[in-house]
Amino acid sequence: MELFSAIKDKNKTVGVYTNAYYWGEIFGSSKACVKAGEALLWYAHYDNKPNFSDFKAFGGWTKPYMKQYAQNIKVCTANTDLNWR
Repeated sequence: MELFSAIKDKNKTVGVYTNAYYWGEIFGSSKACVKAGEALLWYAHYDNKPNFSDFKAFGGWTKPYMKQYAQNIKVCTANTDLNWR
C-alpha cells in the first residue's frame, strides 16, 4: 500500500474503481488485500438502481463511496455512464 501512502502524503484522496469480481480476478480472492479498504471505493454494478442495496463487502471495504449503476446512457449525442453517491 505504498502507493496509497504516497498519495496521502501529497494531501490527496485515494480511491479505487473496481467490483468484487475483478478484485478477485486480480488478487486471487475477493477477500484479498484488505488494506485497500483504506481507500474510497467506487464500484460498478449495472443494475439500473441508484442505491447501495446490492453491495457486499470485499477487499477490505465494508461500504462503498460511489456506485456506477448504468452504462451507455444517451445524453445528447454522447453515451455516458450513470453514477450514484
